[in-house]
Amino acid sequence: MDNPFKNTLGTQEPKELPFDATKTGIAINTILGLPKAFGEVMTDIGQSIARNIGSAAITITGSPFSKERLGGTGEQISSDDIKSNFGQEVFKRIFGDEPIKSIEQRISETELKIQNSPTAKTFGVDKFSLPLAFGLVVGDTALDLSPLGGEKNAIKQLVKEESIEGVSKILKNIKVPDEIVSIFSPKFAESKTEKEVVNLFEQIKQTTGMKKTVDNIPIPPEDSVSKLLTAIKGADKPRTELEAIYTAERAKRATDVEQIFSQANGRQGFYDALGKLAGELAPEKPKFDMLKLEQKDTDNLFNMIQSFKDFDVYTKISASNGLQKIFFGEIPQDSQLKLLEKIFGTDFVDAVMTKKPFIDKVKDFVTEMVNVPRSLITSLDMSAVLRQGIIQTVSHPVKAIPAFKEMFLSTFSPKHFEEWFKALPSHPFYKQMNDAKLYIADPLSHIGGLSAKEEKFMTNFAEKIPIFGNLIKASERAYVGFLNKIRVDTFSRMAEQYAKADITTPKLLKDAARYVNNSTGRGGLGKLENFGRELNSIFFSPRLLTSRFNMLNPVFYARLSPPVRKQAMHDMAKFIGTGMTVLGLAEMNGAEVEKDPTSSDFMKIKIGNTRFDVWGGFQQWVRVFSQIVAGQVKSTGSGNVYKLNQDKFPFTSRTDVALQFMRGKLSPGVSSLIDLVNGQNVIGEKFNLSKEAYDNSIPLYIQDMIQAVEDLGPDAIWGIGIPGFLGVGTQTYDTQKKTGVGNPFSP
Repeated sequence: MDNPFKNTLGTQEPKELPFDATKTGIAINTILGLPKAFGEVMTDIGQSIARNIGSAAITITGSPFSKERLGGTGEQISSDDIKSNFGQEVFKRIFGDEPIKSIEQRISETELKIQNSPTAKTFGVDKFSLPLAFGLVVGDTALDLSPLGGEKNAIKQLVKEESIEGVSKILKNIKVPDEIVSIFSPKFAESKTEKEVVNLFEQIKQTTGMKKTVDNIPIPPEDSVSKLLTAIKGADKPRTELEAIYTAERAKRATDVEQIFSQANGRQGFYDALGKLAGELAPEKPKFDMLKLEQKDTDNLFNMIQSFKDFDVYTKISASNGLQKIFFGEIPQDSQLKLLEKIFGTDFVDAVMTKKPFIDKVKDFVTEMVNVPRSLITSLDMSAVLRQGIIQTVSHPVKAIPAFKEMFLSTFSPKHFEEWFKALPSHPFYKQMNDAKLYIADPLSHIGGLSAKEEKFMTNFAEKIPIFGNLIKASERAYVGFLNKIRVDTFSRMAEQYAKADITTPKLLKDAARYVNNSTGRGGLGKLENFGRELNSIFFSPRLLTSRFNMLNPVFYARLSPPVRKQAMHDMAKFIGTGMTVLGLAEMNGAEVEKDPTSSDFMKIKIGNTRFDVWGGFQQWVRVFSQIVAGQVKSTGSGNVYKLNQDKFPFTSRTDVALQFMRGKLSPGVSSLIDLVNGQNVIGEKFNLSKEAYDNSIPLYIQDMIQAVEDLGPDAIWGIGIPGFLGVGTQTYDTQKKTGVGNPFSP
């Protein structure tokens, strides 16, 4: 997939690189580091070659020379066989720490290894152990006495080589026996990374007992991550660490109490001592054992963070702090886990999340279960277009076309959906989006809870339902694909305009992100932000609810920076103007349009018994405010207007109107529970278990279509189905039959 964010905008804010990352810095550091690196490599290669030469020398000269002159066993010589300290040091410098063995001994040892190797037995080459051992040892020794290179160079060549013939030639050059070459050549040809090549070499060594190793090859980062995962999964409850913390804290408190008692303050001293002994011994307990990895792996993991190109310095520090917490047995904050997930992957996050306290796992389970009905009834449509995204769709229809395209591609291609997220960090305004807190849903993430998903799909359980689960996944991709694209594009246009006008400030971008979020149904929760998960389980769409309130609230506009305020008011005016035009055209063609704001049908298009709500969630706020302010309601059945009075029909106060409005915004699960307790639903219908199950499992737009077909016939599938599919609110009912004559609270 081509990068969708490459060269999409005319301007890009330049990033200031640290000196070490500039071309000059890299060149200087490379030049300065060459002598050391060259020296280390040459030492390693030189010692390996020297040992092979020594091996040949022992074999040629015979054991008496070795035994009499150097004090060895005759079969091998090590630094310990040399009596003088100076001689031992010289030996280590030349040959390294490993002993020098005769070729005969090496062949014998290699033959035994081949015979006992499970891998060799699997491939059936254990029968040829002696000729294989002879060929390997002699070939290995001869190779180091020739200018052909060695295993390290072979690994580099094999990573690049894709043909079986080319691989065979490389393996034969390093004296791998023909029987082994024929087995392993296809595997090397298919390998793509250095890690895969190294693993195949290890298999060859297990099969043949090859002496050389790849210990000096840097550990691939993937290996370090794998070891980290294994360590986290195997970490038990931190008994040892906790006991150490408890012991230290008890000792400290005992010392404090001794000091109090030494002051001889009588009963008050006793009370003071009790105060010192009160409280948790370990207020912040580790969730699992401290992790123990080799230093190379630990450094690898931190280096992966420090070299991650999509993070700035402060983000890298935050991610590093999160990793440090994990090493000490603590679970990082969600924001830190989100960063680490981008580097180490979702398996890493899953492993960490298994260490969450049991009570947190119970909360997650309950949240998932409560939100299943909402995911079911809001799926199988593309309602984000004229529901959450209606302001941007209507005010910028041409610029919304790419979001339409993204929606359809994401619906039918999970791979395209994933690629969009992979390409996002390369967007020229990606950093500004993050800093300004533009909301971008990421259902692929395994961390973040509400912050990673759109409100309609706040559960993974529904996606696991056989067959239907795949349809829910496709619905979520359509919903998220459209809203993410339109948010990114709208914010980018605004940010580019500000950059061209040279007026960009952090507050201006934050205000732009705040406006874009609210105009696409993602309102903030203010002081209740930390309770977002709980609110989402109680209410149907709390953020959509607050976003609609904000977009109607003059205070919201007053707090925006002037350029953002101008854009927001312009878009809102176009949206309202377009909506009024649609109502006018509908009325001219014979439809009914209710003008009284105290009626539930206010500003809806009514054709027969079917109502069309083209306002994307704004109409309900206007209607309930009008009823409360006017102190009256208009019946959708009789058309009569009733004063709000608890002593007379409809026996309802302003407070009741507000509470009934909020009850209509409850989540399906909570709403059904209240209906069960009260014995009736929000519009006065008797509680019916089978109907509740139907209402909480069949997608809403399909329910609306079924009602319309029953009332208007099969033709309603197109007239009702298409608008409902794209987010227009549709309802078909007869007020006389449904709720009784004159009920002012029919929908």
